[in-house]
Amino acid sequence: MSVSNVSGLTLITDNTTSPSIIQCSDNWIQMQQNVKLEEKQNKKRIETYVKDHLFKDLKFIPSQEMMLFSNQEHSLNYLVCHKLNIRVEEH
Repeated sequence: MSVSNVSGLTLITDNTTSPSIIQCSDNWIQMQQNVKLEEKQNKKRIETYVKDHLFKDLKFIPSQEMMLFSNQEHSLNYLVCHKLNIRVEEH
């Protein structure tokens, strides 16, 4: 007696894929493409902000500590993330 008979489950053996599985797969692929596009756009926005705005005001970085990642209000990454409206979870 097979395990599927003991548990009362029927094993489906035909190789056709249901339309809902195909649609789910297509949706997943589209969602992953959207995430990649969004990441690319965010990177470009950060580069543009840093190049065109931040470094126009800040001519040099006086200390190594300024480059460390920090969520303190006056840190560089906080300023960049705040100006670009990036959620805290995405910092």
